Amino acid sequence: MGSGTVAALMLALMLAVPAGASDSVERTPIEVRTVQDLRFGQLAQASSAPGTVRIDPRTGDRQLSGDVYGLGGDYGFAEFELLGEPGAQYQIVLPSRLHLGGGRTVVDLVAHPGLTGTFEINGRATVQVGGTLELAPVIESGHHDALFTVCVEYLWPTVGAQDL
Repeated sequence: MGSGTVAALMLALMLAVPAGASDSVERTPIEVRTVQDLRFGQLAQASSAPGTVRIDPRTGDRQLSGDVYGLGGDYGFAEFELLGEPGAQYQIVLPSRLHLGGGRTVVDLVAHPGLTGTFEINGRATVQVGGTLELAPVIESGHHDALFTVCVEYLWPTVGAQDL
C-alpha cells in the first residue's frame, strides 16, 4: 500500500529568434506556474499481478486496471499556467517515461488541450497533464515522488521565400 504523487517541475525555455529572423526581435520569456501536481492517490495491489492507474488529463478521473485498488487519497491531473507573448503559439515537450522506484513507472504523459497551443490575448494558457502509472507485479510500499522537466517553447513562423 502506498501513495503515488508525481511532483511536476516545469522548465520554461524560449527560442528567442528562429533561424532567418532579425537579431533585433525581442520576445517575452515564457513563464510556467505549477497550479497542482499529478497525483495518483493511495493504492493497493491484492496479488502479485501487475496493474495500471490512469489519470485523465481532461477530467482528472482515475481508472484502475489489473489487481490494483484505490484506497482514496488525493488524485488528479497536473495543471500549469503558462504566461507568454499574447497570440503566440507554443509547444510542450513531455518526457516519455518517469521511473519512480519501487516497481513504479509513469508512462504515456498526455497534455490537454494538446502539445501545442496559442497564448490568449492576455498572454495566458492553461495546460493539464495526465498519465498512466504502471505497477510491477511486486512493488515496495511507501510514498513515491518524482520530478520531471517539461520544455515549453515558442513556435515562431518561419520566413519563406514568398515573404522576401
